[in-house]
Amino acid sequence: MSQHKQWVRAEDPLAALMKIARLAGISEAEFNKTMSNRTLLEKLVEMRQIALDDWNVSSTPSFVINEDKVLAGNMNYEKFVEEINAYGA
Repeated sequence: MSQHKQWVRAEDPLAALMKIARLAGISEAEFNKTMSNRTLLEKLVEMRQIALDDWNVSSTPSFVINEDKVLAGNMNYEKFVEEINAYGA
């Protein structure tokens, strides 16, 4: 995620993303297979739209707790635990 701005704004974002995938140990063949899996990609878009429509999720990370509460954004561990404990989980 720390390199999101670089690859998303790259002249060839897919090639830039592939470089990051290689650093994670993903082969070019595996990357291409995943990126050409239309069913998977459509499901990801559908899940994102549901998160936006149902929960107003607009940041990463975001957590929906028991379909009742949303914890969103970059929070430290202590704050996260505090939020979870205040919810009663």
